[in-house]
Amino acid sequence: MNSSHRQASRAKRRYQADPTAIFRVLGRVQTFTPEEQTQLNLPVLLSLDSIAHGKGTEGDFHTLAAAVNVAMVCAERIDPLVEKTCTDARDALMRMHARQMKHGTWAFDGPGYTAIKEAADVYQQLTSLLTGGQLKEAMQECMSRMEAGEVMEVVQ
Repeated sequence: MNSSHRQASRAKRRYQADPTAIFRVLGRVQTFTPEEQTQLNLPVLLSLDSIAHGKGTEGDFHTLAAAVNVAMVCAERIDPLVEKTCTDARDALMRMHARQMKHGTWAFDGPGYTAIKEAADVYQQLTSLLTGGQLKEAMQECMSRMEAGEVMEVVQ
């Protein structure tokens, strides 16, 4: 029943070009604008401040953990000293988690606050240097490591 012109017409509609494809490509290869950097960094800084002032929640902890993990994955390709800064922050987060399990409150220890603050600074610098595609790859690497079970145990 379908004539050849109907089949050709459907074929034209089936493979229409995506007019927004170029914007997705540009988003992967361009660095973040100052507004986008603020949007990425503000939750991390607010979580750090919230926990430092004794008003932290589990969401604040997870925000800091995500930022430290992304910074750690990116730091593996940069420099061992930057990676050490991020691993110190990861250890501080594990101590904070153990403290929360024991005492029921989210709080830093002295060296932990300094280590996490430095890792937050590394994350802030990375968001000014990385492209959207690179940040997405780092986040995907974090997720694949968690799915593979490569999660650090709580340090006592």
